[in-house]
Amino acid sequence: MARINEDAQCERLSVRGIQADIEIWTIDVSYDTIVVIGLLMFFRRETALQLLTDIQEHVKPGGRAIVNVLIEGTTYLGMFDLDNYCLFGRTELDERFEGWNILESRYQTFLAPENTRKDFSTLIAEKPRRKTEENS
Repeated sequence: MARINEDAQCERLSVRGIQADIEIWTIDVSYDTIVVIGLLMFFRRETALQLLTDIQEHVKPGGRAIVNVLIEGTTYLGMFDLDNYCLFGRTELDERFEGWNILESRYQTFLAPENTRKDFSTLIAEKPRRKTEENS
């Protein structure tokens, strides 16, 4: 994490890398952008959906969420604790970001070990601004 923060400082980027146990850490401030790549699928469904809700609640109005998850149809499950993972439905991210401005929604399939595949959904969405912010 130190390297990410050092590089960001050198490049004068407003980036803050955080390393935390996501099951017990709570997002304590709002951000312009929250990026969650390849994380939510490693939790039980209930936990993954709560994390997604927390992420959505902590993106500032006009800010963006970038989320990538494995989706149903994925046949490579060797990386999971079989009691502790969540595959999202193909259109589930789009549905869960209803009311947001979807900037990009993409589905991709990659070959994986043992003649299997990984099916991903990636979403970039902008949180709507509040009415008072739109008029200012």
